[in-house]
Amino acid sequence: MRGGDLARGEDLALVQSIRAGSVEAWHDFVERYSGIIYSVLRRYFHDEDEIRDGYVDVLNELYQGLLEQYAGRSALSTWLVFVARSHAIDTLRRRHGRRELPTAVKAMGDLERQVFQLYYLEGASFDTVRRQSAPSGDSLSTEKLIEILGRIEESLDRRSRRRIAYDLHAPSVGAASGRILEFLDQATEEYQNRCRRLDPDFVLMEKETRATVA
Repeated sequence: MRGGDLARGEDLALVQSIRAGSVEAWHDFVERYSGIIYSVLRRYFHDEDEIRDGYVDVLNELYQGLLEQYAGRSALSTWLVFVARSHAIDTLRRRHGRRELPTAVKAMGDLERQVFQLYYLEGASFDTVRRQSAPSGDSLSTEKLIEILGRIEESLDRRSRRRIAYDLHAPSVGAASGRILEFLDQATEEYQNRCRRLDPDFVLMEKETRATVA
């Protein structure tokens, strides 16, 4: 059995012990993984009370039956990141409602709107957006996704870009700016071998984003 398979097997065995009612297994789970849950929630909530409430809610949901959905197809830590993140986003959506797409993005095609929704509003990773946005079911190429993100960025005025950084679904200025910075880093890496001259607005946005994240 490969290392990853062995680790997932151990994760699944731990979860099965909890399902069987083992208090010791539950304590082992909390000691091992609760820090991951807390860390994810801190990215979405500023207030310590909100973080603690979310932490308790997620642990309670897991203990009351949510752990039964873990099937061992990924590492337990990876699955828990998804669970905690989903809980945080659902909480924010109930509180603030779903954020509408900017007018400029609404005027774009289905693919661009989907990329904006996944990348900026839902906070999906670059690779996740590539996998989930391809119309044919195949992953978009990195170059194609960068082109789409570039068109989206160009369609937004400075005010709209700044509003993205304060979007409630990307919980803080640092996190949201990190989304933009991730795109900028991907674009820079993709095109640096071509010695592409960067647009002045691109350079300015990069500087502002790096300063904000710092």
